[in-house]
Amino acid sequence: MSAEDEVTILRRLAIFQLLTGEQLRLLVFGADKLILERGQHLFHQDETAKSAFVVLSGRIDLIRTIDGKNVVVESVDSGCLIGELALICETKRAVSAIAADETVLLQIKRLKFQRLLREFPQIAYGLHAYLRNNMHRFINNLHRQLPPLDEE
Repeated sequence: MSAEDEVTILRRLAIFQLLTGEQLRLLVFGADKLILERGQHLFHQDETAKSAFVVLSGRIDLIRTIDGKNVVVESVDSGCLIGELALICETKRAVSAIAADETVLLQIKRLKFQRLLREFPQIAYGLHAYLRNNMHRFINNLHRQLPPLDEE
């Protein structure tokens, strides 16, 4: 896959849509390409997250260990971003990620992403709006899923 193909994949991800082609190329050239064999771990639940990953090809199972049992909570494939919050702040992995097939990924490290934000501060303003909208959507979804409070 060429660097331009990787830029095209990043351009489709909401978090990167505010970036110009040049900025996306900088992100791609600063990223590491990883190849995982089927069954290989990308990361483990509760690890400190220092980067996000874009699936270029293949499939990753996101697995949460609950009461000692591994539960696949989601499977993601080409064009998906895993761990976007790690680009913004230090956090822990909520799940483990295991390659369900041979998988190729771009690893975008927080330090490199934050350098891009420092060099192009206008991206940070757009990112603030993106995160605010996601938080509102999350809260609204949560309200719809929770039972109403009993008034006593």
